[in-house]
Amino acid sequence: MLALHTIMDLESNLERELLKKVERGDLTPEKVEAMDRGLDMDFEEWTSVRNLVAEASASGTFLELDAANHLHVVLGGSSMVWNDQELHLKYICMEVFRILIKQLRPHAVGA
Repeated sequence: MLALHTIMDLESNLERELLKKVERGDLTPEKVEAMDRGLDMDFEEWTSVRNLVAEASASGTFLELDAANHLHVVLGGSSMVWNDQELHLKYICMEVFRILIKQLRPHAVGA
């Protein structure tokens, strides 16, 4: 079961790592922006992900309630809110969503 502290630790670690890479010049602000925009969702994708998170928390086997609440906060009240989130939050949440899809919809995952 995925816990809130795990998700938040991953977010913090990635945020620090991204900042270090920008400071060292390994990542340009333009590259960070391109990566960020690559994780944007349209309304249909956003709705599907919100439903997936709700299903995962309701099942009681994949996602702790606090973790689900955190994901819902990051997702926000619309896809526009999600699209304005910081890269580290979007990236870690997308990884969590991929895990949930594999767990809840194994037939939808190729291979």
